[in-house]
Amino acid sequence: MAASAEGRPEGQILDLEAIAGALNELARHPSALPGDRRALSEPEVRRLVDGYAYVDWLLAHGVNPLDLGGSGHLLELNHRVLNGVTPERRRQYRNHLETTENHFYTNHGGGADAFYDWVDRNRDQPPRRFAAGMIVRMVSTPQLFLEGNQRTAALAASLVLVRGGLSPLVMTVTNAARLSRALAVGKAVDRRAWTAFWRLRRAQRALEIGFDPARGARFLAGPPNRFETLSRPAAPSHDPGCRRRRHGQGGSG
Repeated sequence: MAASAEGRPEGQILDLEAIAGALNELARHPSALPGDRRALSEPEVRRLVDGYAYVDWLLAHGVNPLDLGGSGHLLELNHRVLNGVTPERRRQYRNHLETTENHFYTNHGGGADAFYDWVDRNRDQPPRRFAAGMIVRMVSTPQLFLEGNQRTAALAASLVLVRGGLSPLVMTVTNAARLSRALAVGKAVDRRAWTAFWRLRRAQRALEIGFDPARGARFLAGPPNRFETLSRPAAPSHDPGCRRRRHGQGGSG
């Protein structure tokens, strides 16, 4: 079931088969999730693995979606978990893709500009803390995307964690309840409220504690420290999929 980014072997950095196996196991055991959270369907699992395949491609090619000019890659992660990768589905959901892109680049309170401002202010934090804070930033209100924020956040966090020499974030039968509760805390926060600061910190801390590098190591194609020195390349001068100048200019990518 593991899909790969086009034009390269699977599993250069992530073990996509192991990730798919863990996600399918969780789908078969919905009792591992809190009562208010449903298990992913088989097509949803397949699309999420497509997302991890794209993370694998980004890692293998030294591309960081959190750098200036990289927002089109972050948007692509969301497109994948919601709409998949086949040309047929991209045509079928063309209107949804365009609406999502428009929201991403024009939502002043919670869109790309505000998100990348947060990234710029916090990128020097340790990887676990940064990844947890980024997840909370993406799932809290106002959310970064129209749909699929939690799955997209897990993919983006995986990229941050692996670049930092840690294991990717994958929801499994073992950690599903703990991570789901932490995500629910973050999702309930409205960043516009005066109480938001402390509630965001609480949610971030809960997620950071929930990361399990030892168990997550099985989702890597090699030892975690093999990737500690992944370089952050210079930002591309043009990002096809960005409308605002700080991210690049152009049409949909």
